[in-house]
Amino acid sequence: MISWRQFGNTAITGEQHALRASSFDSPASIAKISVVIPVYNEIKTIEAVIQQVLECGFDVEVIVIDDGSTDGTREYLKQLEHPKIRRYFLARNQG
Repeated sequence: MISWRQFGNTAITGEQHALRASSFDSPASIAKISVVIPVYNEIKTIEAVIQQVLECGFDVEVIVIDDGSTDGTREYLKQLEHPKIRRYFLARNQG
C-alpha cells in the first residue's frame, strides 16, 4: 500500500515526499551560531556546558569569557584547545 499526501492539487507518494524533504537542508545544517558563555567560578559546570553547546546540532562557535574566576575555571580554560572555542580572560571580576 502506498501512502500519499495532498499538496495543493498534486498528490505525491510517501516516497516522493521523503525525497523532496531530504533535498532541503535543515536549519541546523546551514546555520552557524555563536554562543557567548560568561563564566565566574564555574569549574564544576563549565566542561559540561561547553560540551552540550558543541553537541547542539548547529555549526557553532563557542566564546567563553572568564570574569576573573579564582576556583580553577581560568586554568581549565587556558589548557582547553578546540577549533570551535575562543577564550577571553578578564584580569578581575567585572560583576
